[in-house]
Amino acid sequence: LKEEGFTIISEALQLTGLSEAMGIYSVTAEGKIIENVYTLLIEHDSIYHKNNIFTIDDLIDAIVTDPVQNEYTDPNNPLYQFAAYHILENRYFLDAIVTSNYNTYANYPVNIVSGIDIMVNKGSKVYDTVIINFDTTLIDYISILYNVSNVLTKNGAIHFVDEMLELCKPRAAQVAFQFVNEEPVLDRIRNDVGEHSFFDDDEFSAIKWEGVDELEYIKSASSSESAYNKDYIRLDGDFTIQYTIPKVMVGNYDVIFRANSQDYQNATVQIFIDGKRIGSSFDLTSGGNPYKNVTAGKVSFLTSRNHTIEIRTLIPGKMEWDFIRFDPN
Repeated sequence: LKEEGFTIISEALQLTGLSEAMGIYSVTAEGKIIENVYTLLIEHDSIYHKNNIFTIDDLIDAIVTDPVQNEYTDPNNPLYQFAAYHILENRYFLDAIVTSNYNTYANYPVNIVSGIDIMVNKGSKVYDTVIINFDTTLIDYISILYNVSNVLTKNGAIHFVDEMLELCKPRAAQVAFQFVNEEPVLDRIRNDVGEHSFFDDDEFSAIKWEGVDELEYIKSASSSESAYNKDYIRLDGDFTIQYTIPKVMVGNYDVIFRANSQDYQNATVQIFIDGKRIGSSFDLTSGGNPYKNVTAGKVSFLTSRNHTIEIRTLIPGKMEWDFIRFDPN
């Protein structure tokens, strides 16, 4: 950070090597070079001062309990985890934040509740007590400072918070995936209205398909479009599509699959997660408005890692896929 007053968090990012990890490009597991996007949640030095932390050494003393743990570039080091917790995977501006867990570069996601106020890690700690006319209100969340946030960088966005962001393991929360955040090819055109055709998945990193020549990404401007965020992907024929999603918090979830279900030319599909079939088959001609939320089944995630969603046609046809969502149960 080049702005004055952010010395402590900047030095933490440098000591841990995370400053270098936030370059303009990154390399995937397959060796592809892709645009590196992320979101920063950052505190001003004055917030550290409220916690009696005035230097990077003070921060290390506060969170690194064992002096032997001085390899700060080790992902298991407490300072590394602290700094990594300030970096959210993918780009999120304030108007795109919904209530969910957001993966970070650390071991745990950040929980954000979106409403009139955007509340970070609500319920994890009491930060302040407000008493008005004998009514006591406990402030048990970190706020994002709206007026100075949404700072645009080459890689994403920076938001500033009003309390020290400490590592916290949240509960499982509803989380949805809709392609653009995980797929840089689609992220670049997420605001371009129209039908965008792709004939080769070599340039994709999160999405792979076979059996058909074309995948389409549709962004609508119509006020009657009922797809979430007015966009979806479409395939037509006898296809298989794989979609690699980011880490999901360990827990038990209902799997919600949303697709157009109002066209007699639609396919009947089966859904697999990490190679295991979820539910039976799903007839996408069964009727919707025009989209339908289908509770495909249940899944238990025992580790926090990436997962592969696979959709296979049982009866060939068209699929206009809006999103897949995981609801904790």
